[in-house]
Amino acid sequence: MQISDRSRRRLGAYVLSSALVVMASDVRAEGQAELTNTDANQQALRAGVQLHVDVINPTEQITWRGSGAVDVYRPDGTLVTTLASGQTTGALGEAGAFRLSIGSNQSPTTPWDVETTDVNTPAVALIGRLHSYHWQFNMGSFASEYSTYSSFYALVPGGIPGTHSVIEMKTDGLSGYVYDIVANRTGAIPPGESSPRSFSTSGTSYQLVPDFPIYLNPPAVAVLSQVTPTVTDFEFTGAYNVPPIDERGSLDACNAILPGASAMAFTFTTNVEGTYAITCDFDKDGEFDSSGGDKQFTGTTLPGVNSAEVSSSWDGTVDGAQVSPGDYDCQLVINVGEFHYTGLDIETSYQGFRLYEYTDAGRIPLDMFWDDALVQSSTVTMPNGATGLEAPGAGGMAPGDYSAAAVANVNARSWGNFTSASKGNNTVLDTYAKARTSAGTTFQVEVADPEQDSDGDGLTDYEEACLVGTDPTDPDSDDDGTSDGEQFDPNTRRTITTVFFEDMVGPGQNDWDYNDFVVEVDASVKNDATSVERITIEYTSLARGAGYEHTLRQRVPLTGSWRATLSVQGQDDVVVTGSGALDIELGETRMLLPPASQDFIYVNTDGREGAFSSGESVTLVIEMDGATQAVSGLDDAPFDLYLTLPFITQTDAFGAQVPSEIHLPAYAGRTETLLQSSGALLGVPSDLQNTQMSFAYVTNTPATVYWACEGIPIWHQFPRYLDYARGGVGAPSAADVVAYPSDAAQVWANGQVASCP
Repeated sequence: MQISDRSRRRLGAYVLSSALVVMASDVRAEGQAELTNTDANQQALRAGVQLHVDVINPTEQITWRGSGAVDVYRPDGTLVTTLASGQTTGALGEAGAFRLSIGSNQSPTTPWDVETTDVNTPAVALIGRLHSYHWQFNMGSFASEYSTYSSFYALVPGGIPGTHSVIEMKTDGLSGYVYDIVANRTGAIPPGESSPRSFSTSGTSYQLVPDFPIYLNPPAVAVLSQVTPTVTDFEFTGAYNVPPIDERGSLDACNAILPGASAMAFTFTTNVEGTYAITCDFDKDGEFDSSGGDKQFTGTTLPGVNSAEVSSSWDGTVDGAQVSPGDYDCQLVINVGEFHYTGLDIETSYQGFRLYEYTDAGRIPLDMFWDDALVQSSTVTMPNGATGLEAPGAGGMAPGDYSAAAVANVNARSWGNFTSASKGNNTVLDTYAKARTSAGTTFQVEVADPEQDSDGDGLTDYEEACLVGTDPTDPDSDDDGTSDGEQFDPNTRRTITTVFFEDMVGPGQNDWDYNDFVVEVDASVKNDATSVERITIEYTSLARGAGYEHTLRQRVPLTGSWRATLSVQGQDDVVVTGSGALDIELGETRMLLPPASQDFIYVNTDGREGAFSSGESVTLVIEMDGATQAVSGLDDAPFDLYLTLPFITQTDAFGAQVPSEIHLPAYAGRTETLLQSSGALLGVPSDLQNTQMSFAYVTNTPATVYWACEGIPIWHQFPRYLDYARGGVGAPSAADVVAYPSDAAQVWANGQVASCP
């Protein structure tokens, strides 16, 4: 294939730009050297962008050069100083990632850079230190002479905790006007979908999730690993909703899923920290393709046993077409070093960019994948007369040898023509690769027919196999003369959740361990098509990490008349009647979970205790009078479960002092400043300083539930908590947080006492 003169010029520009990195980095540090092209235009930062510098030795210092001043912050978020252009911090006195907040817009024609040196050898610039989680540029033009031919290096988990993979994005003609670059685990996921693909931002609420730091040079802090992931003990545990509480029994896993109603649950063991991808071959072409007629579901893994669940929100469609009922093959793979490059509003990539793993032995080409089906209608002709590919196919696009030239649509991810019109305009374009992947584990699922009733007993085949455990081919499974449809009520909805409360109200008091009271809530709602008939809720107290006495209360937003029966350990029934919203006291926390010895000792969250003490079981049964409660007016369980705190009062609407209350986020929102800059709460990324979070959270209960050790902020033991706090598209669920501790031996697991630090 011939390369045009223009391409040769750009190839020469890249080579020259690379030479600039080598020659200038010892003098001009990081920024100008890497991001300046041969037209003398540097990628210009937007005001407000947050840069970070890895300081490895306490004697190191930072120098800023550019337009305006920057604020420099320590790893704990406290301000070090403000630097004007040309000024230096002096020895910073500690190691860690220091943050630079850019106060002014930079210009493409006015150089900016950040220099890291040691005060003992100030003439030697230290490279591989500068990075950002969210690069934000404004070049003021779409033209090719403002494009970049630089490399960006994402630091991603290496599979073994504490190690890394480094993924290089080698650009050739990347050109936006105002554009953004981030890197994350699971990519750009359109609202309402479960797998990554490019999508238009017009009229869409979205957020770029910055999981990984992106460097301008290979990161100096990288501890490189090349572990290969494995999968063992895979078990597809079914896709059913378990029977209602008063009809509970043993139910084997079923392999059917009912789109929009049930979730696909599975467990497996892996040796790596990485991501999983489940791809279902819904077009039955024999390939597991993340684009086209197949569907992919993604999530994260940690070494050991992993429990995961494919969301029930999937509506059963692929690219707008409904999947027909039937059996389909699905495949699970585990990826290490999965890297999604997510670009916002980048109009052009021509010739295009390529992805490589940076290793001690050189660059390893990584097959690139993308799915532009939602935005391909906006594609334009590139300078070579072709249009950018919608997808590279099931095998991805190979970038070829590192030293080879980029060629659009051949070995490079390409689109656009250096104008404002392209599929990259007002679009989040997602491109991903993985450093290493496991062998595929294949299993079969059935997409259920929501209407099929083979034995005519009034229950669909799905309801019999997956909800109540009867035989779909026998109308009277137990031969008692009564049809299965008469015995079982498929309209009973059941949820099992766990609620975690933090009771230290006020930013100056809390320890944010979320173990001050932990309770499992098992709720069943029986209803016909329009009305609720009965609500049954069982509460089992799991932990109490507070010496204070609290009161656990339950509000349910009812509208009709009701009769509520409250019992503890199956006895001492208390009956209450009323109408409208129900608000009932379930018990004092010391009664619900009595201490093992002393009257105030922490229960199940203190390593001094040698055995697990079961909490008392409380059951609340609410029967509606005349079934007047509308189904549509009732929120999902656990409804408004809350604590009252008699030791901290607040002023009510009438001026009286009343106990403070702690409610779930669905009812109270984000109520308190979570992360302070005082330094009292350690190890918090600076971008989360002063983030608002609630005093409680609720999670669908996974196979294993963990809660934190007493007095240790939750993010120290649950690595996904900070991503959960950040929120946005692709953020982990609360279930992910409590299912994946950093070290299961250092937290409490299903009541088994561990040794907390």
